[in-house]
Amino acid sequence: MDEALGQSAAVSPPCLIASIQEDNPGPSTAQEGQRGREDEEEEKDKEDTETERKRRRNEKREREDPFLSLLREDILYQREAEERRAAEARERSERFFALLEHRNK
Repeated sequence: MDEALGQSAAVSPPCLIASIQEDNPGPSTAQEGQRGREDEEEEKDKEDTETERKRRRNEKREREDPFLSLLREDILYQREAEERRAAEARERSERFFALLEHRNK
């Protein structure tokens, strides 16, 4: 059952209370035996939680990756095209000024 439900609170409750009514109730023996195990489980849960967060982030990146990669490619293409147009415009201006200088001499 533990494998099916995992380490949920339904299977491993964080706190146990004795059902025996005493004048001076103390912690149950089940509680004392589980304290060390609970600490270990808390550490494991923290590690599992961190691992789960990282896995979700990676999955999210993978899901977004095709679209983002297409956008990046398009931005790169647009930037290269703009740089080519600017270089061509500079070259035309330089040729034009060179022709004007040559004609005025």
